[in-house]
Amino acid sequence: MKRTTALALLGLGCLMAIPSMAHARYRDGMNLYQYVRSRPNVHLDPMGLEAATTQPNGKCVCGPDVTEWFARDLVTHVGVAQEIARNAGNVRLHAFRFQAKYWMSYKWMNFDVKGCGTGPCRNTVMIWGTCIRKNQLGNIAFGLVGTLFPPGNLFGKYETPMSVMEKAYGINDGRYPKDHPHSGDYGKYAGQLRKDNLMGFRVGSFIATKMLQEKNMHPSAWTGIMPGVLALEPTSRDLKEGIVKLYYDKGGKGKITAADLTWIPEYGGFDTRKCAKCPNKWTPMGTSIDAFYRLLDQYANPRFANWGTNMPPWRKLGRDEKLQLFVRQENLFSDFDDWLKREHEDYDPTRP
Repeated sequence: MKRTTALALLGLGCLMAIPSMAHARYRDGMNLYQYVRSRPNVHLDPMGLEAATTQPNGKCVCGPDVTEWFARDLVTHVGVAQEIARNAGNVRLHAFRFQAKYWMSYKWMNFDVKGCGTGPCRNTVMIWGTCIRKNQLGNIAFGLVGTLFPPGNLFGKYETPMSVMEKAYGINDGRYPKDHPHSGDYGKYAGQLRKDNLMGFRVGSFIATKMLQEKNMHPSAWTGIMPGVLALEPTSRDLKEGIVKLYYDKGGKGKITAADLTWIPEYGGFDTRKCAKCPNKWTPMGTSIDAFYRLLDQYANPRFANWGTNMPPWRKLGRDEKLQLFVRQENLFSDFDDWLKREHEDYDPTRP
């Protein structure tokens, strides 16, 4: 095992490990950074025994504050859910699933701002004063919409908020997937149960409860929501106990706490509350639904530039036409999903 020294790189704001071959030299092979899993700006190995997550020098910086934009975006999704709720049975259920899986596109969105989202704090955003990884925005939105407008089908299943969440949590059995193209980012946590998802659902349900109590969906009425959630203020007894029961039924151990909202498996386990506040502003480009269509265009334009003599190029189609074609082409779903995972779900901060 190679020994290391730590060099504080002021430009990065985080500690970076560099190798010293005085004792071990090439004993572990030609890769000088194998001892830190080939991530020298994330891990260090001061004892020469195992790679550990670097602790920020000062602090690494969180992504931008998106509180106001996210609150407005939630209102947009509430409006979409209201329209979906006008349908019944499987139509409503499938429309809800599409909204949750694709239109709540936060985990694929680009929140990059110069000087922000550095080191282990990459792919994070700040809402209501708390730094979280961007995929949690989708869990929060899902919990909110699922509480306000739980979809039912012809057989009466998935009618309660808890059962809606259970259906989502059942994906990959609610675990960090081992078959994800970037599952190596999860390290030893691959295959373990995801308490972070459940805590995100709970935050969303908490917001929905506030909206119902105050009969006000305007973002200005939500001030102070996150502190209440992080203080473990219950959304409702049934929901709180239901989430805990769901976790234990799947073999989970330990308690689900507010810290699970900000804990991520990458970098050996990291709490995003350690990230410093981003000093710069993010300029949004529409809603998360707009972001989905940009992603769909990015995927489809090079693939469907020419459909044939009877169809115009993809870029000339309207949104409704694109959506209809996308939904009808079942084989596109799996290919599009694979593309999204491969191109937009790698949270390794060493990736350019």
